[in-house]
Amino acid sequence: MWDGANHPGRTERATGDGQSYGPHLDLDQHPVAYEKCWRYFVDHGQYSTSVQSLCELMNIRLPFEKHKPRLLTVPFWWLLKEKRSSHKVSLIPYMRRLVCTGNDTDKILEDFFGSCYSRGVANLRKQERRNYLLTAKSTTWDIVKSAYDMGSEEKVPYLVPLREATEEDILDTESHWSEWLAMGDWMLGPRRPSSLEFIKIEDHMEEHEARN
Repeated sequence: MWDGANHPGRTERATGDGQSYGPHLDLDQHPVAYEKCWRYFVDHGQYSTSVQSLCELMNIRLPFEKHKPRLLTVPFWWLLKEKRSSHKVSLIPYMRRLVCTGNDTDKILEDFFGSCYSRGVANLRKQERRNYLLTAKSTTWDIVKSAYDMGSEEKVPYLVPLREATEEDILDTESHWSEWLAMGDWMLGPRRPSSLEFIKIEDHMEEHEARN
């Protein structure tokens, strides 16, 4: 069954100073689209040849590979695939691996998460693209790679620059980077300088379009 704890459907969380600091689960809204994507991945996506081939290339195991019952005690193990696949499956590791290897294309996302991926996992994809940019900005390549490895058996085989980065991606990440640096200098709450007033990404985009 779908584990709501793994759901990244979110709105921007505002603090007392009116700033937006990241994703937040909206408990008043039933995450129908995300649940559909989750269910598609668990019941269909992970069993498709294209998804299995790509996961092998990216060196990440699928849920059914992690929870195989013993063949000696359960001869017809494939009959239990839904039960074992639903065991606390999170989509986050798969989106992270897709982003850092440059495989977060529309076609691949549909193969993994179904036709409603653009509504169901759009926030997750945006967050992980931002995280990847922030990680690359903050440290060296080898440390970035270590951050995206998943234990000794699921190390990421390669990293690529963020695929098809847009001006919106860059400006969004830049605003979060400024907030992060401010926190490092204890410039939070009442100490937060007015020069760091939050500017909506739409305002950034209007500025960029006006300059061009």
